[in-house]
Amino acid sequence: MKPYLSHIAEHGAERPLEFHLRSVGATAARFARPFGAEWWGMVAGLWHDLGKFQSRWQAYLRSQYADSPHEAEPRGSVPHSLAGAQYAEQVLPNGLGRLLAYVIAGHHAGLPDFHPSEAGYGSLKLRLDEAARNPSKDELGRAFENRAAIPADILEVPALSPDLARMTAEGRS
Repeated sequence: MKPYLSHIAEHGAERPLEFHLRSVGATAARFARPFGAEWWGMVAGLWHDLGKFQSRWQAYLRSQYADSPHEAEPRGSVPHSLAGAQYAEQVLPNGLGRLLAYVIAGHHAGLPDFHPSEAGYGSLKLRLDEAARNPSKDELGRAFENRAAIPADILEVPALSPDLARMTAEGRS
């Protein structure tokens, strides 16, 4: 089985997805440390590209470097940034997932509004609601078709810092 990839460099070097997630998590944690937000950076980095575990995304990436045009999917893109946002919303308590979902969903296009604008475009709520209703928009569901390939420790919710643990406990009362 071919490894799951995050990127392929122009010269053909492949970057394994697992390595990419761990590397971005460590780098984001380091950048967030001066703000007391190391936990946030680590988790955002670990989950930001969960959507790249989709078979369709892997085929798209490999098609960009395929030797034969017969192997290639049409050029364009395969959305992947919502999967980690969906996961954060599912597994983190008391609104913490929503905060992290903004960062993850916006890691390419910028931070979205939560509620739709008058045009209804680009809101996080709209994207999450569409994913819940429409399997073709459910990036996390498609990524989890390959859940066995996702290292368990990447999907684990890291221990909350004492401040976050206190906040979540207070939110439940």
